[in-house]
Amino acid sequence: MIDLAPHNIRTESLRYFLDTIEKHLRCLEVLKDNKHQNMFVSMIKSKIPRDVLLHIEIQKGTDHEWSVQELNYRLLAYITAKERADQDKYSSANTKKQMNNFGLTEGNYNGTQQQCGNYEKISMAERPHT
Repeated sequence: MIDLAPHNIRTESLRYFLDTIEKHLRCLEVLKDNKHQNMFVSMIKSKIPRDVLLHIEIQKGTDHEWSVQELNYRLLAYITAKERADQDKYSSANTKKQMNNFGLTEGNYNGTQQQCGNYEKISMAERPHT
């Protein structure tokens, strides 16, 4: 674990880092070594990017010390949230790209929705025949 290089804030890099840490901890467990030592907490924290560490430190609070299990749990929660946000960001960018392909902007897209919504409210008898 000590040979792991510090990782950057990119989601993929953080996920790889966490998976590697968990693999090393499982190996220690199989070897019947104590994986709950403070030394492991220090090693893991030293490899986490400063911004990420600050975020999970704030989540943990100041009322108790880190354990390996809690550090991994908080890091996993952070990475999962970051992955979801990245997916939403990609999805939102993709939607805007598709709207642009059809010549729509957010302003006239909302107007189009309202017009279509009003059209749906017209009874079948009042609809123009096409």
